[in-house]
Amino acid sequence: MSQRGEQVSLKTAGERASGAEGEKFIDDSIRVEHRPIDSFFAELVWADPHSRDPAASAGGACPSTPLVVVIPGFPGGAQIYKDFLLAVAADMLCPVVCVAWMGQHPDAPSHVLPRVSSMRLLDQVDFVAAVLSSLCDNSVGEMVLMGHSFGAWMAASALEKLDATGSTASKRFQRVHLFCPVLEEFASIPRAKKLWKGVSWARTLQFGTLLRSLACAVPVGASAVVLRRIWWLRGKTTLADEELAFFRALVAHIRAGVVGRALEFVAEAYHGVIAEGTFWPSLRSRGAAVCLHFSVGDGWTPPDVQRHLASAERLPEAKQVCHAMPH
Repeated sequence: MSQRGEQVSLKTAGERASGAEGEKFIDDSIRVEHRPIDSFFAELVWADPHSRDPAASAGGACPSTPLVVVIPGFPGGAQIYKDFLLAVAADMLCPVVCVAWMGQHPDAPSHVLPRVSSMRLLDQVDFVAAVLSSLCDNSVGEMVLMGHSFGAWMAASALEKLDATGSTASKRFQRVHLFCPVLEEFASIPRAKKLWKGVSWARTLQFGTLLRSLACAVPVGASAVVLRRIWWLRGKTTLADEELAFFRALVAHIRAGVVGRALEFVAEAYHGVIAEGTFWPSLRSRGAAVCLHFSVGDGWTPPDVQRHLASAERLPEAKQVCHAMPH
């Protein structure tokens, strides 16, 4: 059903190769894997501070060690979640893997991109469900599902698909953690309404193409410094040198056209193609094993949304945790 593909690093300078042939690590804890799965092509970013053994990082041979699977939000890139993955791996003492949306990564092969350009969000859900099944086939421990922002919608929808098909993988994912979860109808969210005008203009002016051209014309390091400064002015980062790794990865995604493709997914979500979620029964069936993580002051999940998510028609048994973190 699946096979392990080429292992590639997030950076080309200073990388260290170790372990199986073709496997490269960013450091002792992070590697990036490209894996063909069914008719799809997946990028998996792995964090495991304890092992360089691919089998161990795939859920391992130890049933007591869980594997945490993270589904990112817009724009769907996994490499930009490096710090989050390392934090989760250190906190839970287990391997963590982030699944990029299909084609939404710098190293997507050329034959994949035409297909991605015609993909809809529900096609991405099919892709995520296929990846979850594949990860279950290659691991023996407990599986924990996490979704961030719109990735929470993606994770919940993929879980519903697995439940509906009677997949054995659905029984493996009993614990679900959704961070800053965008689960309600997208166009009804105040933050989405506020941003839609800008997104609409960006699509009209082909901002994604312009941004990509600019990123390709300017050295990666310089672009990363500029983006970090912009984020700092918005109060969303610091000027510490270690922050540059995130922005270098973000620039790599921009250069690959990830942002432009993501704008089309945003438009699809906003225009009601993604309306009332049908995944609530799947989430409710997991009861208190579902945990909703909210960010204090987050415009995507304001207090009224948090209360609605706790209502009887949504997730009355789910745990809720508030964090002092940005969206």
